[in-house]
Amino acid sequence: MQTRTRRVSGAVLAGAAVLALTTACGSDRGDGRAAELTLTQAELPGGFTAVKLGKDEIQSMADQLHDATAKTTVSPSGCAAPGSVAGSVDTGHTGLMAARSRDHAISESVVPVVPGAPGTDLTAARERVSGQCRSVRVEVGAGPIKDARIDVGYTVLPSPVIRASQTLVVESASHTVHGRGSGTSRLLVGRAVVGGYAVTVQMSSLAEADLDRAAFEKIFAAAVDKVAA
Repeated sequence: MQTRTRRVSGAVLAGAAVLALTTACGSDRGDGRAAELTLTQAELPGGFTAVKLGKDEIQSMADQLHDATAKTTVSPSGCAAPGSVAGSVDTGHTGLMAARSRDHAISESVVPVVPGAPGTDLTAARERVSGQCRSVRVEVGAGPIKDARIDVGYTVLPSPVIRASQTLVVESASHTVHGRGSGTSRLLVGRAVVGGYAVTVQMSSLAEADLDRAAFEKIFAAAVDKVAA
């Protein structure tokens, strides 16, 4: 159980770190449609089951992620983006979806963004994550893996052909050392800016299985296409 906690928590913080490189909270309340734009069960590939998330559960997850990321130290220091993970989620103006298969977990978020706001330039984000921030160290100061050290390496991958003005797909490989134990994890994160929204899809492994890039690309493309329609 401790190994799984290290692997999952490390993957989540690796994802938070890469999102810190791609977004600086250029969000807006929008028109309230974001909550209607995430994928439904019928739109997911076979083998994936959507997980119903209540408002309280969503807020609890946001609180835990905020608390953990708020008390981390990232080096190089220029690769941290304080405030990039919100402490509260407006579920009326943010679309959130989670699903899982036997081996993988998928999450999707749809958030309205202000055109030209900081963090919506994925070209600049690509340069950062493939340049000075391609390798980072995260030291954790709170949460279930307090005092852990996570070394993360990022690889920018080709984006699938989708209907978006900007896209970025990144795979992270993280190694977490916590006390006498350690664990490794890999994560896929795709972000696109389309039609006034930022769409983010994330995949992690629930077991020792490899990430399913084909399923990830299919879900990412479907998520963007739904917003673009």
